[in-house]
Amino acid sequence: MATKTDLGYAGFVLDGPYDAGKLYHRNMVVDANGGSYAYKHNTPAAGIPVTDTSHWQQIAEKGDNTYTYIKYANAEPTQDADMIDTPSVWMGIYCGSSSTEPTAYTDYAWNRVRSSPMPLTWAELQGAVRDGSITDYFAVGDQFNVSKGATNLVFDIVDIGSSTRNTTANGNAP
Repeated sequence: MATKTDLGYAGFVLDGPYDAGKLYHRNMVVDANGGSYAYKHNTPAAGIPVTDTSHWQQIAEKGDNTYTYIKYANAEPTQDADMIDTPSVWMGIYCGSSSTEPTAYTDYAWNRVRSSPMPLTWAELQGAVRDGSITDYFAVGDQFNVSKGATNLVFDIVDIGSSTRNTTANGNAP
């Protein structure tokens, strides 16, 4: 005759914010102090603070804030004065821990994002992709579809690459 054994939780159970009044079982994971903690003790308990390492194991700690800033330039920047706030041919992206927008062009990763002239409206952009005059793009915005013959081009919210790489038949997302 087979014996039935209760294995309890076989994997982690994400339980949200820590609640001192709640009964926790092995492998329940809570959020506290900006980090995540897994209850590791075999005996369920309530009121044991997550800092008690005999009952809790920290599995993730609070990370640093990350900030993103974007600048533009009409040509590949060679000095700080080349940076502008209006979208243009070159775009610089800063991702880091500074909560203040960097003012040095060398703090940004620069990429040419369009050639000049560039269609200015979604309708013009869709037309240029449809007729093949644009094959490389950087699209930021809601998803939109462009019919090009029997193929639908689906542009993601943020996408960098070639329109031929991101084409799908029957309007399916790439």
